Amino acid sequence: MKLNTVTTKQTEKLFKTHFAKIGRYKPAYVQEAPEAIARKMGYIGLPELSDVYGVMIRQVQRARIDDHLETGTLSAALKEAAMINPEHLLRLPAEYTYMHITIKLFCENLKGLRVLQLASNFGPYLHFLKEVEGANVSGVDILKAAAEYGQEHGLDVRETSSAQLPFADGEFDLVFSKNFLDQSYLSVFGRNCSEEIVVPTLNQVYRVLKPGGHFISELENLPLPGSAFGHPFETAEHYSLEVTCENPLFRGIKVFTK
Repeated sequence: MKLNTVTTKQTEKLFKTHFAKIGRYKPAYVQEAPEAIARKMGYIGLPELSDVYGVMIRQVQRARIDDHLETGTLSAALKEAAMINPEHLLRLPAEYTYMHITIKLFCENLKGLRVLQLASNFGPYLHFLKEVEGANVSGVDILKAAAEYGQEHGLDVRETSSAQLPFADGEFDLVFSKNFLDQSYLSVFGRNCSEEIVVPTLNQVYRVLKPGGHFISELENLPLPGSAFGHPFETAEHYSLEVTCENPLFRGIKVFTK
């Protein structure tokens, strides 16, 4: 399968097949996660977490306007706020519809396949892949409470950095990531995020993929493929102009193959 040979007819067929199924998938595991994880983080519940996050963001905004915080202090405040952003706990499997369509193009039958998600949080879409598609899934995230919630419910979510994946060489058939390996998001974790996080993560993804395995990226500003950019993958595949003109949301997807 080459992504640029996929037709609008193919994507429409997959959309009709999977849109409703993934959109309706809201098990107790997903619905109860925001409150449960907020409590694990030491808050009374999600409303308190949201209030604290709102206060932190307003303080950072005022500091930027008044310019009274040193760069290091401001960066630390941004990082702390990013870590407790309640939006991450409200993710639904339906947000991965275009990712899912792309995955099904390359892996029609996911049963038993080893699948890894980077920055998975508690893994709402991973839960769908496991329970509905029968995939053998794992996720990694730096939020301890989210990883613990997943583990308590039988989902393999590890508390670790994506730049240090705790998996064997060639373990996974598929690795995917959405809205994570991007300068605008990762910049709060350090000035040289490409050097410190993105490139090491790509090298780790390449290592844990089986030969012929795929890494699918959605809405991420990755460095260009090729060793000159520290990129372990040789090329990136994109949807054709036919597909992206019909549905622009496919433009943000790239597929890399080992």
